[in-house]
Amino acid sequence: MNTVASLFYYLRWIAPAFRRPADDKPKPGRPRPFAAAAAVLAAGCVLALGVGLGAVAPLVEGTLAR
Repeated sequence: MNTVASLFYYLRWIAPAFRRPADDKPKPGRPRPFAAAAAVLAAGCVLALGVGLGAVAPLVEGTLAR
């Protein structure tokens, strides 16, 4: 019952985001350089944190296990 209630709640917000009226044609958007730069920066940070953690984890593993 909880799953059905949560599906109703979340689909009520998500469905309109992807639904488009039948007579509405998609309009070409202008490029958004800030959004692209933010996405590239976020991806780079995630990769750097992953590699950095992989290098540091063996050094602190014994200390954290105690």
